Amino acid sequence: DAEEYGRIARGRITISPDLNRQDILVNGTPDEVVKHILDMYKHLGTPSGGLIGYAPIEPGMPLENIEAMLKTISNYNPG
Repeated sequence: DAEEYGRIARGRITISPDLNRQDILVNGTPDEVVKHILDMYKHLGTPSGGLIGYAPIEPGMPLENIEAMLKTISNYNPG
């Protein structure tokens, strides 16, 4: 769970989490994909880094979910 990992490691080490590719990326809606990715950034990243983004494209993943994932990662700005 990203929130729990964040409490333990956020700001202390660099994290390269795996997105939920067995459920959300393949079976979720584009909005659920966006929420999942933003939750990862929120709980694990910091404005100065600490999170290595990874965008797995899985067999059976809907094109809409691929587009949502890539757009979210490409446009993310920690502010």
